[in-house]
Amino acid sequence: MGLRPSESIKPRLSLIKLLAAQVEVERKEIMVLPGENVTFMCRVGVPLQYCRIEIPGLRTYNLNKGSIDKDVSYYGEGLEAGQCGFRINQVQDKNNGNIKCSLGLFSEATESIGNMQLVVANDDLVNDNGLKMPTVIDLAKENLQSKLQNMTRTLQATDNGKYLRCVAYHPAYPRGYAETKRQLDIKFAPLPIYEPTDKFGYQIGRVGLINLTIEANPKPQIEWTVGGQKGRGKYLVNLRIAAINKHDTENDYILTAYNDLGSQDYRIKISTSPEPEGKC
Repeated sequence: MGLRPSESIKPRLSLIKLLAAQVEVERKEIMVLPGENVTFMCRVGVPLQYCRIEIPGLRTYNLNKGSIDKDVSYYGEGLEAGQCGFRINQVQDKNNGNIKCSLGLFSEATESIGNMQLVVANDDLVNDNGLKMPTVIDLAKENLQSKLQNMTRTLQATDNGKYLRCVAYHPAYPRGYAETKRQLDIKFAPLPIYEPTDKFGYQIGRVGLINLTIEANPKPQIEWTVGGQKGRGKYLVNLRIAAINKHDTENDYILTAYNDLGSQDYRIKISTSPEPEGKC
């Protein structure tokens, strides 16, 4: 037996009454380093009864303008303005993940919910200097949806060993998000050294060791030239002098480092004088 028109409408009317107000989240995703502070804002267009915040690694907070806590503080113009904002004063690794704001409205029986993602970057990540805006491609086939992003960046030697990190957010993920990262392996010729390379404090008759730190990838081969005479050693960046004499302090020590991408010369002089004051 079919339902009368009045019976089919009642359940739908009840459902409409239970729908909560739409929460506007000002910053849905933020990446910060440990120790930094960060602010989020959840707001609706009507005054709030309460503002409850759930943050990974911390307790649940019921915030307002008078809230005082060493970890989290209220941020905004007040509950009467419909603003449920907050500041994490010092982000920690344990705060990484989904943050939830629950807003209580005087006119609603159910809470209004907003969700944000806080990504705490632990690894040495590639910065966004020189990074062009990503090209986003959305692919949809029946019930399968995919999103591709292509980013362009001019790589630098200082990027070697750093990480690219990709974070995807979806309600089906266990923590609301999933991530993957890849370490960069940048090939570059030996880099020049712009600071002084003179060495001080050697003693006549004592063993002397000249060493230098070189940045290159792959590892360079090393060639020392001392007073016009050459000596080669693969991957060595030091020169051992058995017994320093006055003539050694008059020589030029030239270290040549090279790999398949290029070469670099480093000129060094040694002295028996003490290191000048103020030199690090």
